[in-house]
Amino acid sequence: MCVRLLLLIPLLFGLILTRFPADTPPQNIASEAAWTWVNTDSQIVALHPDGTTNIIYDQPDRFLDRNLLGWRLSPIQGLLLLNEDEFNIYMVVTPHEVQIVPFDVPMRGWPVEIQLPYVLVMSHGSHNTPYVLNIETLEVQALSGYMPAWESEGLRFLPDAETVRYLSYDEELNDSGVTLWERNLTTGEEVALFSQDHAPVSSIVPGNFPVSLEENLALLASPDGQAWWLADGWTPDHDTPAETDGSYQTMQTFGDTDERITEALYDGLIWSKGAGWVIAYDSSCVPDCSREFSAYALSRGGIITYRNVEPDAVPTQIRTMTSKGQLLGTDAQGRLWLYDADSAAYLGDYSRTTGDYAEFHEFNGRWILTEQALEGDERLYQLWDIFTGQVVFEQPAEFGFYPKYQADSALLCQYQTQCFLYDAATQQTFTLPGDFADYRFDLLSNTRVLFEVGPDSAELASGIYLLNVVTGESQLLVPAGRTVIYNPLV
Repeated sequence: MCVRLLLLIPLLFGLILTRFPADTPPQNIASEAAWTWVNTDSQIVALHPDGTTNIIYDQPDRFLDRNLLGWRLSPIQGLLLLNEDEFNIYMVVTPHEVQIVPFDVPMRGWPVEIQLPYVLVMSHGSHNTPYVLNIETLEVQALSGYMPAWESEGLRFLPDAETVRYLSYDEELNDSGVTLWERNLTTGEEVALFSQDHAPVSSIVPGNFPVSLEENLALLASPDGQAWWLADGWTPDHDTPAETDGSYQTMQTFGDTDERITEALYDGLIWSKGAGWVIAYDSSCVPDCSREFSAYALSRGGIITYRNVEPDAVPTQIRTMTSKGQLLGTDAQGRLWLYDADSAAYLGDYSRTTGDYAEFHEFNGRWILTEQALEGDERLYQLWDIFTGQVVFEQPAEFGFYPKYQADSALLCQYQTQCFLYDAATQQTFTLPGDFADYRFDLLSNTRVLFEVGPDSAELASGIYLLNVVTGESQLLVPAGRTVIYNPLV
């Protein structure tokens, strides 16, 4: 083991905090409704669902013709990002002020993992140096090694909220060695827990090429960071034609690991992972044997067995596990299934038009949008409420929907066609005015929607409008404003 001293990145000649107070005194927040932020060419404006607006940053032409990127951290806090040629500026935002964090290294700008007050971010490149930003102190720590772009599977925050464990590549190429590190983010002490002289190889990947740790089934880690598995030396089983049949030669584990998962991984039976669970399935099962698979919790030792499942319907990706023990997963054909103990219900295809945004709202994993082919080019789009296991909205259409999710509502829009909002609190569906479908939308609350009108509109002045979907009334809140483009990370 080795101990490394805390590495703090200098923030342009030391830690410089630039604060921009709001133009109005702080207002008491009467509800848990989330604030959001928009920008003009010169300003950042905080908005509350009740219509309150606070100008929290003002500098001439700072954001000229640009939409900021954003990540909500809490109802009153978020990260805003400005992409620039040399480096990015992160802004830690409250409803009443902005704190600018100047980095002295090129940053990709995408938060990957969040455990407040810490946020994992990446430097620029296909393989990145990982950094941890403390949004309270604005200190930045560089972690050891490299991670692929968009990586998060190899990093876990421990329950003590000050320790992080992560697996990183020793060199920039992902076929280099890997090391599992543990770092105390308060003291900066770092130790190597175990290492391997080359990247893990998954049994599921055709050709056994190294891939992102995010997708690699040779690496497993519990959500709380207490248990780690790293398999190596995949040996195909030449008695069967399937490339995924075989076993590993070695296995490294660390922490409180479940021996059942260790054995299944070693034997090449781990079929998929996600949401803190793994699927163990014997793909060599002959047609007349019992068709079942088991889901193992990577922490706490839970197990659920699902039976009477078609062989080609075994999930290759776990989307979520409900409180009732129902598993929502996607098979190799992109079809979504809801698995009960003794049955599997086909929900529809994973919506091709929405990409990652078709997944769940990260606050509670409630919504997902599916599609099914109808006659001709028409498809049936269905919005599922996973809390109730029901379709709450459906619409046949030739063009796909692009969803926005809140905890208790979902907004579905087709460009230049139509928009609908479903409010789970009242179980009502609202049709938004048809001509609003040309604009960029963002949910502000269950029944309040922000929409952005660009400068090329012949009917409305450009800016950010607030639409009450119940009354149909709208008002201009921020002239010449633009919506922040949010990533549904949290």
